[in-house]
Amino acid sequence: MRISSSEFLLGSLPQLLAQQSNANTLNQEIATGQTLLNAASDPAGAGLAMQTEGQIQQLTYDASNAQAGAQTIQTSVSALEQISTLLNQLQQIAENGASAATSADARQSLVVQAQNMLQQLVQLANTQDPDGNYVFAGSQTSTAPFSATSSGQIVFNGDASSNSAEIAPGISVPISVSGQGLFTNLPAGQNGVAITADAANTGDATALVQSASSPSQVAAEAQAGTQYQLTFTGTGGNGSLNYTVASGAGSPGSAHFTATSGTVASGSVAAGGDVRFGGLAVALNGTPATGDSFIVQPGAQSSLFKALLPRSARRRPVRRWMSWGSNRCRMRSAASPGRKPRC
Repeated sequence: MRISSSEFLLGSLPQLLAQQSNANTLNQEIATGQTLLNAASDPAGAGLAMQTEGQIQQLTYDASNAQAGAQTIQTSVSALEQISTLLNQLQQIAENGASAATSADARQSLVVQAQNMLQQLVQLANTQDPDGNYVFAGSQTSTAPFSATSSGQIVFNGDASSNSAEIAPGISVPISVSGQGLFTNLPAGQNGVAITADAANTGDATALVQSASSPSQVAAEAQAGTQYQLTFTGTGGNGSLNYTVASGAGSPGSAHFTATSGTVASGSVAAGGDVRFGGLAVALNGTPATGDSFIVQPGAQSSLFKALLPRSARRRPVRRWMSWGSNRCRMRSAASPGRKPRC
């Protein structure tokens, strides 16, 4: 069978066209540096490319989150370092003020310095990151966490939560901390047990927690909000001090304190001795006068600001408990001691 030239050329044309198309494709791949020119040429490759592009976008987003989170953390650390320096300065001021060599005028100057540092402390507690978010406000980053009330007290406006940032697929890390545990709700007194002297005390006695003979009992008292009022009722033989201890609940040193459980302990103690009750040992220094009292509060909390507040912003009315005949009588606030007791 003979094949003409035209038939041969027509039969070879499809192959020539296919090779030309392949050559064009290779030239495009060489020119662009890409092997995947469109989804139709490689559907499987196109799907893989789209998946990879999505992963790149997610990693870019996470990297941006990590950078912003690192800036927030650095801002927080810088603020805490400044606060630490400020507290060291305040400690030095307190030591200078307690020195017998410091004059009254010098002490007044130290008070002014401490008050100025209170303003600095509040400003540092309200630190904002580069995006304007408050770093110590918990999750309420758009609200200044600390502000002053009309009475001068510093209150916390944030919450106890923290913010987290995703820095990799499925991996999130906290980037902020609440000021509630840094500046407020701090254990007060010694190991969380505070002792407050009645403002009407006339003796020179001071009291502090010597030890806790039953930590579990003290922890239970703190959980329940139990408080004690230690009252000295007079002197006994050999110069000993008679006392009673009433158990109650309410804010320490406030008019809301009530001795709901009545007298839970009584006895006498030598001057400088320890009074033991409620799993605690309270050491006495100096000599209390008859009627002097102390509020003992397990689980007491305070703040960094409280010690720097003016006394008028911290003082609360205090109720005194006295012996009146055979009954336990309650007097009005020590701010008005002239009123007759109610029995």
